[in-house]
Parts: sequence; C-alpha cells; structure tokens
Amino acid sequence: MGDEKPPSIRLPEQITDRFLRSLRKQFYVGLDKAYYQQRRQLILAITFPAYWLDERAVRLPAHRYTGILTHIIRTVVREGDLANVHHFGFYFLKSVQNHMRHQGETYYDEGKVTRHLAADTMAGIQRLQATAKSKAAAQATTIDRTVPALAEAHRVLSAAKPTRRKTTARRKPEQGTLF
Repeated sequence: MGDEKPPSIRLPEQITDRFLRSLRKQFYVGLDKAYYQQRRQLILAITFPAYWLDERAVRLPAHRYTGILTHIIRTVVREGDLANVHHFGFYFLKSVQNHMRHQGETYYDEGKVTRHLAADTMAGIQRLQATAKSKAAAQATTIDRTVPALAEAHRVLSAAKPTRRKTTARRKPEQGTLF
C-alpha cells in the first residue's frame, strides 16, 4: 500500500513541496490562479494526517507518511468525481479527512508499534555516540520528526485563518451630518 522509500525526501518541507508540485501538475494544469487561491487548503490537506496522528501521540516515518498521501491521491484520481468538483482544495481536504476517519485506526495501530520508538531511541543513542566521535557523523543519524513538524504546520495554518475586512457603513451624500 505504498510503502516505498523515496531517498530524496527527508524533511517535512520537502514532503509538502513534493505533494504541492504533484497536485499542481495533476489537477491545476493551466489554472495558476486557482492553484494559488487554493494552496492553503492543499497544505492543510497534506498536513492533516500528521495533525491527526500527532493528536494521538503517534509517529510514522517519512516514507510511510508519503505512502499514505500517495494512496489518498491515487484514490481521488481513481474514484473521485473530478468533473463536478469546483474547488479542488476543499474537495481534497475533505477526502483526506474522510480517509483518516476511516483508516486512521490502522495507522494508529501501526504507529504505536514499538519498532518506531525503538528506532528513534537507537537513532538518539547513535547520535549521542557520534557526537562524541565527530560532528559529521552526528548529522548522518537523525531522529525522524516528520509527523510532529507537519502537525505543527497544520496547527499554524489552522490558527491563521484569513479574515475579511469589515466594511464600514458609509454616509450617503444626501444625508446631512449630525453636528
């Protein structure tokens, strides 16, 4: 179910950028204005699984997280009624939320398995040992912080909802002043 490990994707920013490029190439061909208008919803959708997992204190490695998103996109392409979708950003966000509602427990169980915790602990121990040996070796062994970083991005975007400026009531020209 998409458990491949792309070696070039490590950082949460790289994951977000990769999926934004992919979504733009697949669903926004020739629609630059719509893409930039809906970019915020797309980022919210990309980071939603991390938010969902982080709320339950579950962590998955980056390759598994990208596998989940790839599966969701393939499902949208295969089963979605894209001809009747007028705002793909909201449609994709809703699709990701529905997927997590139905499949989230599977990911929860997978993430709670001690192997991820053990892998993180071992990476931490290796990093500490490498720090004693050299700085270069310390950078080679890092703890996978994909889910917490993407979850934080989701929280920031969710909190900073754009607001409309309130229009003030304007005085009609024929109306006199009070004073």
